[in-house]
Amino acid sequence: MNPLEYYNRQKVSWEESELQQLRTEYVINEMTISQMGDIHRRTPGSISYALKRLDIITNNVIARGYSEYKNSNLYKEIVGTPRAKKDPSKPLESSGEKWTEIEEQQLLNELEIKMNMKNISENHKRTESAIRKHIKQMICKMYNSGKTVEQIISSTNMTQQQIKFIIRNISNDEKEEPSPSLIKIKPVLELVPPLQTEFNMLKTEVGQIRSELTEIKTEIKTFGKEFGSLKKMIQQMMIMMKTIYEFETDQ
Repeated sequence: MNPLEYYNRQKVSWEESELQQLRTEYVINEMTISQMGDIHRRTPGSISYALKRLDIITNNVIARGYSEYKNSNLYKEIVGTPRAKKDPSKPLESSGEKWTEIEEQQLLNELEIKMNMKNISENHKRTESAIRKHIKQMICKMYNSGKTVEQIISSTNMTQQQIKFIIRNISNDEKEEPSPSLIKIKPVLELVPPLQTEFNMLKTEVGQIRSELTEIKTEIKTFGKEFGSLKKMIQQMMIMMKTIYEFETDQ
């Protein structure tokens, strides 16, 4: 595997032809994610996540060659070595400094492997609030440059709900103090719009079911009345038949 700087296409959106090439390399040519990463100049981790999105594998960690990648110097370079704890009263060394392209690339790689925010903060020597704020800025920069939500998800390994929330609220967030979390705490139905839609659909379905149950109960009552009337008619017919029978017998 090559050093991290070699994989310089992490920010480049996946094209359909490249995804088809991945399928051929993995399924037909039986290549490892490291071999594929060297061809596409994307980290093996990015390759494994792309294979998962294509439904070629069910989990990125079972990709061919993932164990080799996890034990490699490249993986260690991406993850980084946790630094010693610093005096919280002292500012971190890189706080306030402009983000370089290499540092942004490292951040994308860290998001790719789902590194926790504490370790990312230690790797960059920046506060967690600064990291979260820059993630938002990177996402909005990608979006404003014309990238789709799906392409941003591919680059950041974040969920669709997170991406849409950040894009929708970035203008307001930049005017506020950094939030303690990447996404501010709001009611669940506001935080995850799809849930609100599903909840509303469920309420509609429940209302329809209740309406149908009411109609069924009404029909049952109507049927009960009709059945009662029919029963009386049968009883009257039986009495008439009995009377006729007795009359004819007497004759």
